[in-house]
Amino acid sequence: MNNKKNCLISIMFFSFIIVSFYHVSPINPLVRRKQKEQGNIQRQYDLEHKLNVDRNGDFSGEHINKGIASAIVIALEADKRSPVPVKVLNFSNCKFDNRQVIRIIKALEGSEITHLDFSGCNLTRIGVTLARILKKTKITNLNLSGNEGMNLSIIIKNLSGTKIENLNLSRNKINTEKAINIIKALENCSIEILDISNQHETIDDSILSVIEDVLPHTWIKILRLFGNSISEKTQTEIDYILIDRLEVNRQDR
Repeated sequence: MNNKKNCLISIMFFSFIIVSFYHVSPINPLVRRKQKEQGNIQRQYDLEHKLNVDRNGDFSGEHINKGIASAIVIALEADKRSPVPVKVLNFSNCKFDNRQVIRIIKALEGSEITHLDFSGCNLTRIGVTLARILKKTKITNLNLSGNEGMNLSIIIKNLSGTKIENLNLSRNKINTEKAINIIKALENCSIEILDISNQHETIDDSILSVIEDVLPHTWIKILRLFGNSISEKTQTEIDYILIDRLEVNRQDR
């Protein structure tokens, strides 16, 4: 009798241990979810602290989910009231969906941000929002390289009225026709450096005639075209167009 009683007690004891362990164990889905939520909350706090306290806008390589995007938006709004605002936001190679990107872009309106980097993010449907908000920002350096699915045409059409001086559109599979439209848009904006390099060799020598017509009436100092199908001769002619003409054009305009 005593043996049975002791056996029953042992079974109950070990059952209690097993159940207790499961409730706090990482193998429990509820525990895993709670740990994930706690980790996200801590990460959100860390990113807010990074921007508002450390004055560091480098979020490169982050996985930006809804919660983290909210934390960044809150931090950006707070930064607008800071006596020493952050000037650079780096989201290069981040993973996030378009909804979170659009929330962050909208928060840039009225900010002191001058450098914005979305390179390598594979963004798609944000062109309309970005084009609209850019006119309401102080952004002078914009890096959109490595976003092949983005609607760049809407951004190019709305460059006029922005403060952008340095625009990086490299690695976006821009063909000659699109490159020509970009070059033509330079007449109506203040861009000094344009990078349309490494387009998988889709830009060819036919772009030269447009460059000859348009470039003398722009602010362009540097035009990066390497990594395309442009011959050395054409590149030499383009370089020649850029030489010793900027100051004359500035005086004429």
